[in-house]
Amino acid sequence: MITKLIKSFFLFIFLTVNVLAEDDSATIYYEKYHKKNINPAIIGIVERVVGPGYVLRKSKGNKATAALGIRLFEGDIIGSKVGRIQVRFKDGTFVELSENSEFQVDRLRYYKQKDDESVFRFIKGLVRIVSPNVIQKELYSVKTKTAILRVKENSEFYMLQTSDYTDLQVGVVRGQLDLFSSITNQTKTITQKLAAYLKPEGQITDTVMFDAPEANKLKEKVR
Repeated sequence: MITKLIKSFFLFIFLTVNVLAEDDSATIYYEKYHKKNINPAIIGIVERVVGPGYVLRKSKGNKATAALGIRLFEGDIIGSKVGRIQVRFKDGTFVELSENSEFQVDRLRYYKQKDDESVFRFIKGLVRIVSPNVIQKELYSVKTKTAILRVKENSEFYMLQTSDYTDLQVGVVRGQLDLFSSITNQTKTITQKLAAYLKPEGQITDTVMFDAPEANKLKEKVR
């Protein structure tokens, strides 16, 4: 009994510290990396790599191996093969990629004021995203080929799509976002513990329950 209590205590501490680290991602990025950076064009860093991965440098037209500590720039595409990758951006965004996933930084302007702009692109696979506290006039969105996610507040959510011919699943653990279909111009608001699906033809389904067991299954795939 005592052993179980001790294990539960340390698990609680681990989860609490992990959530705080994600929610306070911008501060952590600044303290750990930005003070040491002399290049203001750097907008993120790879913090963890398990298995093979890559970074496509669109500005330079080359491909680098994803490695711990590699710096990221606007336009970069982060991709995993049979591994997993964790990335932290200077605006406070924390992203985890499962295997066979790709995620891109379109634009990132972070000045801690109303002109801030964070525009990402989910290309394929499975990603878990923890967004920062989004101020009212800030543009924060995640694009796909057929949709735009507009994040309204500090949120944690998953995006899953294995190919262009399958549904795009968006599941929200906490927070709120709007899912917009660029094919049908339909918009659906998704709040915490709910999910919605975007069909390949552009229709968005009604929201369904997205409970803790389902979210934990996805989390295991990105960790």
